[in-house]
Amino acid sequence: MIHIRKATISDLDFLQALENISFSAKRRFDLMSIKHSIKSIHQTVLILSYENVDVASAIIKRYEKTLRVYSIAVLPEYRKLALGRYLMSHIIEEARNDNFDQITLEADAQNMKLIEWYESFGFKLVHEIKDYYGTGEPAYKMVLQLNIKPRVKRNLTNIVVVDQAVDWLESID
Repeated sequence: MIHIRKATISDLDFLQALENISFSAKRRFDLMSIKHSIKSIHQTVLILSYENVDVASAIIKRYEKTLRVYSIAVLPEYRKLALGRYLMSHIIEEARNDNFDQITLEADAQNMKLIEWYESFGFKLVHEIKDYYGTGEPAYKMVLQLNIKPRVKRNLTNIVVVDQAVDWLESID
């Protein structure tokens, strides 16, 4: 059975251990950052449990119309069970339900397997961010558009105010 819930301060040990296993030292959140994310009104930390064992997490920041995925991680021994896919699908569904226009993230530009994984959800490459993770370590900014609003055609109206009559103005509707 799979269950997704919001993290609490009591989850700090699990979240720190997952960060340490999943990311290199310069790419992981430290304990204070994780604690801040849990307490923040603008961020959500999700934990995915599989058969009553915490195995994955995601850290998300909410902006007015955009969700930004800061990180998503799954314990190595559970990675072949598509739990990351389940967690990302949950994030996308919640974003749609909450009327967000898009989800953004940054992904290691040198990890094509990761890029393809995000593309499988519909994420598109927007641009490369040079040295995002450090010198010589670029990232790709990726975006998943959720709500594409139709362009509204607007009629422009010009008003000309003059203190004297000008002949050529009379020829304009």
